[in-house]
Amino acid sequence: MVPGSSPFEPDGLRAPIPDLTERDVYVCGPPAMTSAVLSALRRLKVPDRQVHAERFGPA
Repeated sequence: MVPGSSPFEPDGLRAPIPDLTERDVYVCGPPAMTSAVLSALRRLKVPDRQVHAERFGPA
């Protein structure tokens, strides 16, 4: 990860997974985290068909 960047920003996601745009990505978590990751994936141009997301919150 780039120093000072968020793990949910494009650079933070791509650093440990350089071929991220070629993979299926599964995102599950609280709404704010899920939204941040999905936004970063869109900015990285990961195809929608490769993104699988589920949001959860308090019951």
